[in-house]
Amino acid sequence: LKTTVVPVRFFQVISGALGEMVDITIENGTIFAESENVAISSALLGEMYPNWRRVIPQTTKYTLKANVRNLESAINLTSIMTDAKTKSIFIEVEGSQLMVSGQDANYGHSKQIIDCEYGAENVRGQFNVLLLPPCLKGIETTNLIARFNDGKGAWALSPEGSENLVYILMPMNQT
Repeated sequence: LKTTVVPVRFFQVISGALGEMVDITIENGTIFAESENVAISSALLGEMYPNWRRVIPQTTKYTLKANVRNLESAINLTSIMTDAKTKSIFIEVEGSQLMVSGQDANYGHSKQIIDCEYGAENVRGQFNVLLLPPCLKGIETTNLIARFNDGKGAWALSPEGSENLVYILMPMNQT
């Protein structure tokens, strides 16, 4: 059994552009999706990506539950005040509050706070603001479950009630 890593964007495009019946083919590092009237292709992710089995946390200390749309809104609002070079935002969890913050030297600072279910020690992670929205758009349940060990390692995001779908969110180097 060979593992293939497909860009998330490919599935987002085909879900909106193609009908329900889709033929998918993989050849020579490219994935093709074809319906009756539309054909779409994408390069597969190559060797430069880490082995996904080593990246997904096998055991985690912490679990967080949050409303997906509230988190998405907080990230979208914060992204306006995110440095154009670093595209860095911070996610901090304290008790039952999740704070999304970002800063741009020219435009100011943004901090959005949403409610969450979390009962462990405070944690802070730094993430690329461009990588979060595609993960959240793929979660169609009301809530997401985030599993992680700390703010420096990978976070596994899943729709509530479906651990079979996992988005891995890698943090940036903390400053």
